[in-house]
Amino acid sequence: MSIPRISFSLLLPIVELALWAVLVPTGAGLTYYRLYRAARGSQGVRIHSGQFELTVPRGGWVGFALASVPACRSRTIIVVNLPGLVADVVLSLPTAQPGRWHPSAMSLDTWRSFTFPFYCLPAWWFAGCGLDGLLGRRRLNRVMLWTGSAFCLMYVSALIGYFMSAPADEADLRWLLPGLWLWAILFGVLPLNWLRRRVAA
Repeated sequence: MSIPRISFSLLLPIVELALWAVLVPTGAGLTYYRLYRAARGSQGVRIHSGQFELTVPRGGWVGFALASVPACRSRTIIVVNLPGLVADVVLSLPTAQPGRWHPSAMSLDTWRSFTFPFYCLPAWWFAGCGLDGLLGRRRLNRVMLWTGSAFCLMYVSALIGYFMSAPADEADLRWLLPGLWLWAILFGVLPLNWLRRRVAA
């Protein structure tokens, strides 16, 4: 009995959303639970961090959990979902802050932690299509191949620009480097389909 193989175009978005669910909603839930346990029936919890102390009232536990955990994980989420930055800029064009807009009730990092994984779903699907094509599970049309090649070139150019930038700029942007490598490789699968076709021919 053969086991059906799941398509990478479906698998990659599922894995990405599962990772996000572990990092953000689950992390926020655990933070809320820790606050609940630490309160021991009182109306607030005192949190110590070095020389600073913060008292979180019972009514603010949900907001604190939803703000603190995404803020801590935001760089990881942005790096993994770097193409989501394009959707973020496009969708925020009507505002006065393209790529920087966020609701006033939450920080930019928190907003990106909740939106980037969904903005990036088309890119994960697209990369999965490239893997399916490379493995011979589907045939990609020329539009997809040219689009993937263009995205690959964009990320390779960004990598070259990073390594040619001033040391101070490199230090500021170093946290983005894993994302640039990741998406250069994922989009690089698309042009490899050209090579596969030539070899097969």
